[in-house]
Amino acid sequence: MNTPFLKTPIRKQFTVSPEEVFLDTQNLPGFDNNRFEGTIEHPIRHGLFIILGILFGAVGILLIARTGYLTLFNGNAFAVVSDRNHLRHRILVPERGIIYDRNLTPIAFNVPGFRVYIHMDGRTITEEDMLVQEIAKAVGSNTDELTHFINDHSKKDLFIDTIYDWDTANHIIALFRDDDRVTVDATTIRSYYDSPALSHIVGYMGRVNTSDIEKNETALDWGVIGRSGLEKTYDGMLRGTLGTRIIETNSEGRVLSEGIFQKAEEGKSIVLTISAELQNILYETIKETVEERGFTGGSAVALDVHTGEILGLVSYPGFDMNLLTKGIDVEAIAALFESERNPLFNRTVSGLYPPASTVKPFLAMAAIEEHIIRPEDSIVTEGQLVVPNPYDPDNPSIFKDWRNHGAIAMREAIAFSSNVYFYVVGGGFGNIEGLGRERIAQYFRLFGIGTKTNTGLPGETEGIIPDEAWKKERYPSDPTWRLGDTYNMSIGQGGVLVTPLQMARAVTTIARGGTSIEPQLLRGIITDKETKTVKYTLSPDINTVPLVSEEAVRVAHEGMEESARIGTASGLSGIPITVAGKTGTAELGKTGRVHSWFMGFAPADNPDMVLVINLENGSDKNLIGGTFVAREIWEWYATGGKEVIHGGTDAID
Repeated sequence: MNTPFLKTPIRKQFTVSPEEVFLDTQNLPGFDNNRFEGTIEHPIRHGLFIILGILFGAVGILLIARTGYLTLFNGNAFAVVSDRNHLRHRILVPERGIIYDRNLTPIAFNVPGFRVYIHMDGRTITEEDMLVQEIAKAVGSNTDELTHFINDHSKKDLFIDTIYDWDTANHIIALFRDDDRVTVDATTIRSYYDSPALSHIVGYMGRVNTSDIEKNETALDWGVIGRSGLEKTYDGMLRGTLGTRIIETNSEGRVLSEGIFQKAEEGKSIVLTISAELQNILYETIKETVEERGFTGGSAVALDVHTGEILGLVSYPGFDMNLLTKGIDVEAIAALFESERNPLFNRTVSGLYPPASTVKPFLAMAAIEEHIIRPEDSIVTEGQLVVPNPYDPDNPSIFKDWRNHGAIAMREAIAFSSNVYFYVVGGGFGNIEGLGRERIAQYFRLFGIGTKTNTGLPGETEGIIPDEAWKKERYPSDPTWRLGDTYNMSIGQGGVLVTPLQMARAVTTIARGGTSIEPQLLRGIITDKETKTVKYTLSPDINTVPLVSEEAVRVAHEGMEESARIGTASGLSGIPITVAGKTGTAELGKTGRVHSWFMGFAPADNPDMVLVINLENGSDKNLIGGTFVAREIWEWYATGGKEVIHGGTDAID
């Protein structure tokens, strides 16, 4: 076939036909056997074959002899050279994603540092080896444990520790300059916003341990993982994807060449719903109140009424996230774990407390829904409820109130927190049937009291709504559920236990006019780290069907508003914002100690934010502890705080 870009065709001049090849003397008349003229082939002399055979045989014998010699006498040496002259795979750890607050303030970020690795390539090591001695000394490790760790994972790239300063890194580099078993990689390491206010939300990083490796062997490749808070919850998203670097070395272990086989992918940066500024205000106010008034700890939750975003979530005391992530100051870390005040404990989602009188607005709504009593009808209270004892008439059961409220209707009973009123509404008395234990439990759960919120924070607990089975297990010597148990349940005591976050979700339903919404912590994901462009991922989980009637919500709302104006939450009067609130004082048995609660929302006529405060284990004289903290926060919110919280909204796409 002719090629089009050639001007003249190619002649098929090299084609040979069979008849041209297979000619012999018999087919050529007049052929002279002593001449080569006209022949296609010329016979080769037999002597030449003999000479070539001798030469090839000699070369073959020499090659076989040399191979045998090298195998028998130098096999081990060449095996070592072969072993060490190969391609090595090294892990590339990506930069971890940054955690931002709602206004794009970085609260968990990365700073320059170093990671120490040991590469044994299947070799073992002894405790006396200089490598073990020097590395253990540099990173503060036990030599025996380090030896076992290296030998147990000798085929892996072993992350040993993070180095935070150049002097230590340089010292290790100098010591092992000619030892291919140790490398010090420049990298980025985790650091945190310098405030314990965010510690329980953000959490901290920690070294992988045997348990982590048993669950997932790839944990060994990362070296460190999220240990608590959102560092743990979103660890997979934040850490990215490991890469691989291939290094070619010679027989002496020196690097000949290297290149990236698989690029490491950075982790995703996330934006939280939290306001770092509000966190600091909440933390410092609780800290001051706890320390001055004799409480042992406290917590606070602030929610956006419209979106369910958690604007603030504080547990006091907190901890230094950098201290735990670095793991250098062993004594300070031990003090944290041994502290009686339990600073590592996230009280907002793991702490269980009797809600006390904060349940009264919910009981009131249940009573309206079940037609137990009309809101305008009064119950006469005399400072206590006396229940006759048919088995011992001279020894009636007495259930006390904190004061004599006289004749009181539902709104006032909420505002002034009448125990007797809610004993009757909950358990019944006289001609009033009462809700009874089962219906009380039903409505508590309807509002989310005693059930998880599923925000993603590790360690969240369910809560307890007591029943007959609970009573039998808790009090085996007195397992029968009695009327008094229902009375105690009606005022948020008697075994009812909740978390502060659960109460924040519950009261948000009142602020929203009866529709519930789930709290959320993740607001968005950074799609461009240079411009901090954010993809808004928040999707409010709203139950659009009201949980109760409009009348029930209105009565509860008005009762709480009256409480903040003239009732038990009147410590909030006089501030530049109208608040609807409810207090609670949970008695801790016969210890004389109490938990002090406040829950509420503002502005009362058009709520934006819900606030719940719990101060734990204080003197029974501190009846306004929670309200005191709430007043400070609402004043800040009304005088510019609201704008501070929502200042970053425009940054969200």
